[in-house]
This record gives sequence, structure tokens and C-alpha cells, in this order.
Amino acid sequence: MEKLTERYHLKKGDFAIPASAAEKTLADIWQDMLDIERVGIDDDFFDLGGTSLTVIKIINRINKQFGSNLRLVSIYQQPTIRQLAAKLETSTTEEVSPIVLLKQGEGTPLFIFPPWSSYPTIFNEFVDHYEGTSPLYGILYTEDTEDFPFKTVQDYARYIIDAIKSIQPAGPYALLGYSLGARTILEVGIQMQQANDKVELLAVISHYPAFPPKGALLSRRMRDEVRIFTSINMGLKVKYLFNRFPHFVKLLIKGDHEKQEIKVDIDTQKKILEIHEHYETSAKYNGDLILIYETSPDGHPSEYKKAQVYRNSIFPKLWQEYVNGKVIVKIIDTKHNDFFKKPAVEEVTDIVESYLK
Repeated sequence: MEKLTERYHLKKGDFAIPASAAEKTLADIWQDMLDIERVGIDDDFFDLGGTSLTVIKIINRINKQFGSNLRLVSIYQQPTIRQLAAKLETSTTEEVSPIVLLKQGEGTPLFIFPPWSSYPTIFNEFVDHYEGTSPLYGILYTEDTEDFPFKTVQDYARYIIDAIKSIQPAGPYALLGYSLGARTILEVGIQMQQANDKVELLAVISHYPAFPPKGALLSRRMRDEVRIFTSINMGLKVKYLFNRFPHFVKLLIKGDHEKQEIKVDIDTQKKILEIHEHYETSAKYNGDLILIYETSPDGHPSEYKKAQVYRNSIFPKLWQEYVNGKVIVKIIDTKHNDFFKKPAVEEVTDIVESYLK
């Protein structure tokens, strides 16, 4: 069977053999961690199959083997062995930024927030399709391999805003958040406005702003279930009773109301998810919000066991509680995980471009 690396080299050109000690060591690490036969020093880590999970593991291994202090952002900014070896050979410390330039340009910069477990590489097709003049930046949820020091989304938003202002000290700014990134940019947008900075665009994709506040008898998660059931139409209520309600009863009986439904193995990602699940704010965003979401759940009957399926139908109502302007709905026929894949990414790009002109 044809190896991935063989297809890659035929597509990209000549295979460059590792020469220096650092290049050879990195090549050994990449081959082992990516489970491939050979790596050239000009091969792109992500083209070879690198993911957000392998980024964390590979950076930890590099730091242990080289005694270095590389951050996760390093492998995004220097995605080849040649580039990474040069960085290791010149310094073991680096300036850390949670923001990566995706595309140069002029005008209002667009900062794109990925889901909590992803990296800006998921926006590659968006960047390729984008024909506007604005520069594009991707956000890294954590630049540290072992720690996520922020205790609240508000704290994290202040950190991100400082990083944004180091790139562009004054507005206007454009913000786009996908999945849990939508919740992050709501707080970023609110804080920017509180500091009298102009936000030209606030756009969210396929997520909701927050759980409802905790009540006297029910946790936030339980109140969310009640909010969903009382807001959805009769057809979805029937599906909820047959598919989702048993889970609701189970939570009530066990009393484990705050337990996350998503299982996460990496500590930094657990912390990111935890602060977003505890996010609360009484402030509102002053202006219109662009809400992009899918037409229906992912299709498989098992999806009806998930709360997201039912929230999907009430997204506009949920977001309106946090916005003083209009919630402008843009529905795309796709699945939650496919907004930045073709053909949906072309529609997403066109929508964003139309509001940045």
C-alpha cells in the first residue's frame, strides 16, 4: 500500500534528508509519534497527519529530549523539521503568543477562535477560500504544554485582548468563534466594548452562549435541560422524551449535575472546558451578532440523546439574551464538525466577507 509520505513527496517535491543532529533527532521523534516511515526536513507536520493531540505529545517529547522550553505555538509557526531545528539550535526560550497569523492583509483584522480542543489548522480551507483584504489570525487556546493558568473565561479573555492589542492597538476588530470559541469571543467582544474599542463584526458558529444561572434547587446543567425542553417545539419534545429524558432522570437520581458529558484526557483541555462550562456574565454585547449554525442534528438517531441537538433549534433565542442588537441568522446545510470543510466553508467565508466589506 502506498505510504502517506510517498504521496506527500510526490505532491510537494523533493525529499530533503535530515542532516544536523537536531534534524535527525526531530525526524526520529516525528516518525515515531506520527507512525510514518520517513520524514523530510521540509515536510509540514500537519500535512503529515499531525493533530492537536499529537502536537501536545510531540512538544512534550521534544522538550524532554532537548531540555528546551518550546510551546505549542512553535509547531504551528515552525511546522517543518528544518524550521524547528533552527529554533532549537538558536534558543531554548521564546516569546509566547496565543495568536498565529494565518493570512496577511490590510484593514480590519479578523481573529478566529477554534473549538476548545482544536488548533487554527482547521481553518486552512477558510484561509484558502478567503478573498477579502483583511488579515486573518488564529487563536491558540493554550500555548503551554502543561498548564492553563486562567480561572475564568473573563481572565482568559483579558489575556487574549492584550495579545490582540499587541498586534493592533486600536479597533476596529472582527471576531469569529466556532463551537466553544463562540463563547470565548462573546466575552472578548463585551470586554472590548467596555474599553471603548470598536468591534466591527461578532460572528458565532454552532454554539450557545452559556448555561442559565444556578437556581435554588437545580444546578445550571439541570436548568439548561428545563430551558431546552420548555422552548423546543412539540415534535422535538417527543424526541426528547424518548431519547434525552432518561439521561436527565439519571442525572437527577445520581445527583452528579455538574459532571461534563464530554470525556477529556488532557489536563489543559479539561481546564479550558471547565472554565467555559462555568462561564456567567450579566453584561451584554452592544450590536448585532451573526449566528451561523446547521439545519439539523448530525443525522444518526443516537444524536438525539445529546442536548446540543435540541439547543440547535433555539440558538437565536439563547443568543438574544446576551445581545442588545439583532441576532442575524445564517443557516448552512452541514454538520457541526464540517463548517470549515468544503462545501460549507465556502458559505461561511462568503458570509464573513460580506460583513467585512
